[in-house]
Amino acid sequence: MQSISASTQRALSHFVPQDGITSIAALGNAGGFSGAQLWRLTIGGEEWCLRRWPQEHPSEKQLDWIHRVLFHAAENGISFLPLPYRIENKKSHCKVDDFFWELSPWMVGKADFWDDPSEDRLTAALKALATFHQATTRFTPQQVKPAPGIIAREKQLQQWKRLLLNPNLASQVSPDSRFASQASEIISLMPSVVPRCEKWLYEIPKSSNLQPCLRDIWHDHVLFHDSQVSAFVDFGALRIDSVAVDLARLLGSLVGDAPDRWQLGLQAYQEVHPIAEEDQAKLAAIDLANSVLSAANWIRWIYVEHRQFENGQAVQARLDQILRRLRFQSKSPFAI
Repeated sequence: MQSISASTQRALSHFVPQDGITSIAALGNAGGFSGAQLWRLTIGGEEWCLRRWPQEHPSEKQLDWIHRVLFHAAENGISFLPLPYRIENKKSHCKVDDFFWELSPWMVGKADFWDDPSEDRLTAALKALATFHQATTRFTPQQVKPAPGIIAREKQLQQWKRLLLNPNLASQVSPDSRFASQASEIISLMPSVVPRCEKWLYEIPKSSNLQPCLRDIWHDHVLFHDSQVSAFVDFGALRIDSVAVDLARLLGSLVGDAPDRWQLGLQAYQEVHPIAEEDQAKLAAIDLANSVLSAANWIRWIYVEHRQFENGQAVQARLDQILRRLRFQSKSPFAI
């Protein structure tokens, strides 16, 4: 069995006796960029996932709320969520060395939609999202308010617009950087996409019927077994928001710039959980903002904050994906 740190051992002791663990493997961040650390364990013949949340987020209050939403969804028929294990004091997490930890079942399946982007898989993913939304509709009282996800995107765009449109930004990209060519092209596309993004966000209605939303539901967080969704994973971004935020995030990630696939996915979603026309009208603006702000974040992380990443190849793949979207969005207004 792989050796583990004393901190990890103390965290595990809150959930299971050490002699009950027959195997454990450290997975690092498992290809993600959130800062979480993961371990895969075998306990009593069953596989589990130990997660150490990053110190920055979520807070204990937020993590408690996230777990309550997940348990509520499961109580309302959702079977594809890795529910956190509850320990004796009914807590579903522990705190060790200033980190929050949780243990949940290891979910079978792979995040491989891009390898097999079939219509059956697309409709399965959107119906699963609709089922989650339907199950959590009554978790909080119904409220029609400005959607936090849209307001946040407006504010972020204003904060980063000066940087993104700075004519000297390209000079900050070191030619020796492994991301130089991608970063330079992203920067060159900003003058054509930022003004459109700002205009679209300004014009769409901000209010929406708010409820629990995943907010970071994208390709890597949807696991498939054959053509069926086997799991949603990673709920650190779960908050109260508009379902339009989830729809734009998932469809933009899975099918990108294919309007016919957007329509197919929307149709599948609405068979389970219909949405208002004004929410559907928000999707193109949110999708464009996702591309622009994702690009801004990566430029900031790499060339302003000088962050280091475990997997440079994964970063390059992520930048390539953002570039594909921006190339299309810089030339073709995308009405859904």
